[in-house]
Amino acid sequence: MSEYSAFIIKIKTLSVNNGKQFAAMLLIFLLTATAAYPQKEYSAQILDISTIKFSEHFPENYIGTAIFYDNQPNQDFSALPYEYNTFSPIGSPVPSIMIEHKVVFKFPLANKGNSDTTIIFLPGFYISEIEIFKAPVDRPDSIYQITDKFNRWKRTDGYFPIPMKAGEESIIYAKFSFLRTNSNRISPRLIRSHFVEHWFRWRKSLYEDQDIMSYLATGLLLLMMMYSLAVYVQGRRIEFIHYALYAMFTGIMLFLKAFLQLRHTPFNFFFEEYLDLIILCSGVFFYFKFLRHFLETSTRHPQLNKVLKYAEWVLWVLLLLYSAIYFFTDKYILLNIMENMVIKLLMLVVGVIFISHSIKKDDKLLKYIGHGNIALIICSAVSLFLMTTRIPIIPSNNSSLLNKSMFYYELGLILEMTFFMMGLAWKNKTDIIQQVQEKEKLKREKERQEYESKMAVLNARQAERDRISADMHDELGSGVTVIRLMSEIVKSKMKDNNILPEIEKISNSANELLSKMNTIIWTMKSSNDSLESLIAYIRAYAIDFFDSTPVNCSVNVSMINDSPMSGEMRRNIFLSIKEALNNILKHSKATSVQIDMLMHNNRLIIRIQDNGTGIDEERLRRFGNGLANMRKRMESVNGKFKIENEGGGTRVSFTIPLETTEAEV
Repeated sequence: MSEYSAFIIKIKTLSVNNGKQFAAMLLIFLLTATAAYPQKEYSAQILDISTIKFSEHFPENYIGTAIFYDNQPNQDFSALPYEYNTFSPIGSPVPSIMIEHKVVFKFPLANKGNSDTTIIFLPGFYISEIEIFKAPVDRPDSIYQITDKFNRWKRTDGYFPIPMKAGEESIIYAKFSFLRTNSNRISPRLIRSHFVEHWFRWRKSLYEDQDIMSYLATGLLLLMMMYSLAVYVQGRRIEFIHYALYAMFTGIMLFLKAFLQLRHTPFNFFFEEYLDLIILCSGVFFYFKFLRHFLETSTRHPQLNKVLKYAEWVLWVLLLLYSAIYFFTDKYILLNIMENMVIKLLMLVVGVIFISHSIKKDDKLLKYIGHGNIALIICSAVSLFLMTTRIPIIPSNNSSLLNKSMFYYELGLILEMTFFMMGLAWKNKTDIIQQVQEKEKLKREKERQEYESKMAVLNARQAERDRISADMHDELGSGVTVIRLMSEIVKSKMKDNNILPEIEKISNSANELLSKMNTIIWTMKSSNDSLESLIAYIRAYAIDFFDSTPVNCSVNVSMINDSPMSGEMRRNIFLSIKEALNNILKHSKATSVQIDMLMHNNRLIIRIQDNGTGIDEERLRRFGNGLANMRKRMESVNGKFKIENEGGGTRVSFTIPLETTEAEV
């Protein structure tokens, strides 16, 4: 039995017999155990690179790693006051103060293998410049440089070789500087040279889901840019040029973020340090201008217009100041403050003002854009939180898309574009309705003007017709009446057997001329432009025409609704009926005539029936000119003419559609 086992048994026995003796013996045991098994001293541990098959992150309990940062570290790296640190396998955030200084990273290495080898050292992302030094473990002050100085303007792969001989044990000092960007991460790792390319591809694959999201958002922004340009070409609306520029700059930023991810090139370094913010702010500037024109803030929202207008100028002033700090100083903390605490804060304040204004105002289009900005601001806040704190949303899966800061910003952009398209669809719908209403209003106004113009012309024509008819009645009518009276006086003074035939012809011609002139005067007078006037005139003329003849004339009128009728139509209808009555009196040998006037299906129908000898082909040829004239007159008013034998005599029918009459009026 060992002494340790016997000691335990003795303690158990004493614990039963005497509590005080047990406590004393327990204290002695603890002191003895502490002396026999001393606590582990925090001395540097040496990592054997021969045991690394592919790649290995510095173990979290690998206390041999130490770091120091200062602007001018002396070359006696062994005497520097290092701080011992542990680093996460996925990388630890780089403190802002460290980015402004030169960093010296110290760690011991050993090659316990049988052959010389070269191990690849990867300090993290992104390194601006680096120099690597080595010193033997037994002679830590014998430091010498093993690599040339690499800087950001020389293309590198972001990793650096450290040659190790078989059996060698050395302390490695890596002196480097970080890029002035918050994308930096300390992730020290040792990689076998044959595995470097595979490791970088694997590292890149961790961002595949994020890259897909970035390319998706970039494609949507490209579509929005093309759509905006198409709308501008069609409507020449300047706000869509502004939105196209906003989509272009934002899309370029997202594309370069995904495409240049982990690429160690001078352009990517410049993009990460400076250009990404400039591109982002350029897009925001054109977005402000788009909002001002698209929402017509100068007239509809003057206070919001002032905020957006001043924000544009302040943004450019801040960018100029940011550029001056970047190009003329080496300060990172000031750059970080300018980017995250000033410029992005300005965007946040403007966004909050815009959202509060959209909530207060009863403007549906403004509310759509406001909801999009709410989504963008919330997602941007989550993105900024992840970028600055590095606290994962899902701790159990650090490579999850939900832990990527860019994912939330891109999600906010997609939601903002969705609400914008909803607002644009609503605006287009409203504009179409307004355009239709405006066109209808213009059409009604044009029709009203045309109607007034036609009425003015018609009134002028009617006034002229009334004037001519009055002049004919007053001047010509009185003159023809005088001729007729004078011829009658001459006839009365002459003896019956001495009446000259010429005097008789003058009297008859005067009577006929007076009758025709009365007809013309009746036709031209605008007060007679009605169906009622036409029927009354036909009735009076027919009865008067057959008054001194052996023909008995009767006129029947039924189902007549008064409607307007132009003088030209009244004239053609009357002359056609007059021709028909003359033919009856001269050629039919009739003793009675019946005239029926009625309306059917908005058509005026006039039938003239006599009890004469009827018609035959010989008569039709003989009187063809009169019948042809009646047919032409009816066709001129879109009417129909028909003559036929009926009831032992002749029936003449006239059918005139009254719609034509209304159109002419």
